[in-house]
Amino acid sequence: MYELLRPPTVSRSGGLAIPQFRRVRDGLMMGIQRIQDHHRNNPKYLAAQHFLVRLLGSLNISHQLDDNIFVDRVSDYCLEQAMSMRIPSTIYRGKITSPGLFYGANVDEVLIAHTDSFDVSKAVEDWANLQPLKVLAHPYCDFDLAIPNGKGHSQGSGVAVIAIDIPKLALQYKCWRRWERGVNKDSPQSVMQFLLAFPIPNMLQSQTNIAILNRVMLNYFGGQPPIGRAAHSFYVTNWAKEIDAICQYYLAFIEKRSFTFNDIIEVMPALGPDGMHEALKLPEETFSNNIQWAVVMARLLPTAWLVRMNSDYGNQNNGRSLNYLYRYLNYIEINQGLRIALPEKHFNEVKYIIDEGIRPYL
Repeated sequence: MYELLRPPTVSRSGGLAIPQFRRVRDGLMMGIQRIQDHHRNNPKYLAAQHFLVRLLGSLNISHQLDDNIFVDRVSDYCLEQAMSMRIPSTIYRGKITSPGLFYGANVDEVLIAHTDSFDVSKAVEDWANLQPLKVLAHPYCDFDLAIPNGKGHSQGSGVAVIAIDIPKLALQYKCWRRWERGVNKDSPQSVMQFLLAFPIPNMLQSQTNIAILNRVMLNYFGGQPPIGRAAHSFYVTNWAKEIDAICQYYLAFIEKRSFTFNDIIEVMPALGPDGMHEALKLPEETFSNNIQWAVVMARLLPTAWLVRMNSDYGNQNNGRSLNYLYRYLNYIEINQGLRIALPEKHFNEVKYIIDEGIRPYL
């Protein structure tokens, strides 16, 4: 599933401008910014035993180092630290975290530790807005904009997949400490407050993009939308009804065109300038046998939706992708990676989706 949803080199879709989405997108971004500002100005404490607290505490690297050297040092050995906490990466197969650390007891989580390269200078300039924690999948489609603080606001259950860029997270913490020393010398805040003020609230954009994707799939299959519930002590507009209308417009648009899977993702509404392809983009380091199972967990449901829709619409333009999927599913079955990595419950669920929701449409 590595190759299936890669951004196309040349776009053939022509784009899709949904007039009402600009207003909804701006409203969602304003809501996210308000929530982030609230948590930055009123930081609470993340539990001291949280994985992220322990991870940052284990990175015993001086903050006096040059920023570039600091990032290199963290990259050199942070995956070993993640391995000691049983977090999947290129060097360790890992396992599902259950119960989840971000989405509560009803959601099991796949955490992917990685060290993808990035522009350190630009990251330092915009440290407060870095997103070192990226949500690649979650089971919800509401727009309550609850931050993933482990309390489990949304109703339902499932699996979430979260990519953790450890060097970027460590650099953000270093920059925050530097800023904190300048503005709060008398009573410096803790790493637990930092995590609930910056990295975790900054997950909202990627979380919301996945919610949009989930809402599109819900509309396609005719599911019952969840009832919105207030997630904050202050008012935040819930855009769920407007997004349902946008989903219907989008689905009607792609039904009339023989789009490739990549084109379908390219024209899907999303927050941010780079669209849904960027939201679904996997870390570079996921191209490893150790975390193939994690990639499957991230891409399974969107893949099932795409192949089902392709069959329903009688689209003949995805033969190459369907052939790739057929070969890939055979490979992972022979490889036994899913069976080795997943608990029996999750393996059986994944096998059912593959056998009943993907293979019949290839």
